Amino acid sequence: MDRKVLRVFTLIQILLDTTYPLSLDDMELRLEERGIALPSRRTIFRDLQDIQRLGYTITSSRRGSLYQIQNKADFAGSFFTHDMVQALHMGKGLFRYFEGTIFKETLDRAISMITASTNPYGDTPQEIDRGFSVQLGPCRDYRDKRDVVDEVISALYGGYRLRITYVKMGEVPKTFSLSPYRMIIYHDSLYLLGLKEGDSFLKIFHITRIDEAEQEERVAHFDPALLEEYEDKAVHSFGIMTYGSKERVRLRFAAESASFIYERVWHESQKIEETKSGDIILTMDVFCNDELVTWVLGLSGALRDIAPPCLKEMVQRRCYDLCNL
Repeated sequence: MDRKVLRVFTLIQILLDTTYPLSLDDMELRLEERGIALPSRRTIFRDLQDIQRLGYTITSSRRGSLYQIQNKADFAGSFFTHDMVQALHMGKGLFRYFEGTIFKETLDRAISMITASTNPYGDTPQEIDRGFSVQLGPCRDYRDKRDVVDEVISALYGGYRLRITYVKMGEVPKTFSLSPYRMIIYHDSLYLLGLKEGDSFLKIFHITRIDEAEQEERVAHFDPALLEEYEDKAVHSFGIMTYGSKERVRLRFAAESASFIYERVWHESQKIEETKSGDIILTMDVFCNDELVTWVLGLSGALRDIAPPCLKEMVQRRCYDLCNL
């Protein structure tokens, strides 16, 4: 990158980041901290004039010894600092879950444009990425569902109904119409929240199970009350599903597993207390359903007690089925 362009971009960053006026000495020192030397003191005056030509309003004190950008609010979000570019690159790794979707492709394209046009340090994307590692494990590739995702997004933004063919493993495919309400991202998967024609409540549909999707000409039915009802239930969902009875769940774990339980947020309603023996009790207000049972079984080696009885019975039944495979 041209030295002058680099110097001007860096000076803009310095002036935007500070909350108080800077002297010429302050600006020169901060430029030197970033490895940029000034040929002469007059150079900084010319740079300030160039910055004003870019649309920034620079004001100085009565004696002309302190300078600041007056109209920072006009440029909020229009200038990306080096830290911002780094953060965007790190966040990009989190979207590996959505490989093959328009979300991932659009994000990659946007970050590439931002890096090329506003990165004053001239770092390549590879150099920026070298300092970060997002380890998500195996990720679903949605390329085979690209057409489905595009149709869903189009219907959501256009306010139209969808006709989908939904396939559950071991069941006959079903084709029906629904009004899409929103796309939901949960853990490593995409879901569609919608109102199936003939139903009176919203359901969750897994995108990977939608074999075909076609936008209809009919306007979607949108009821704010149904969405509010779903959101009220979602608060007590342990995962993505909102079925089952809402219960006060109490799980007692052995003292050896205390740190593992303490270090994580399992649910927004959780409360953790320690007993005299060193065991800990995790309490949550959640729905008792298959998602919760599967999670409990994964921690069964550390469990000492399960409540309420309905959850204990569900876990015991699953254990019985496993023992009789």
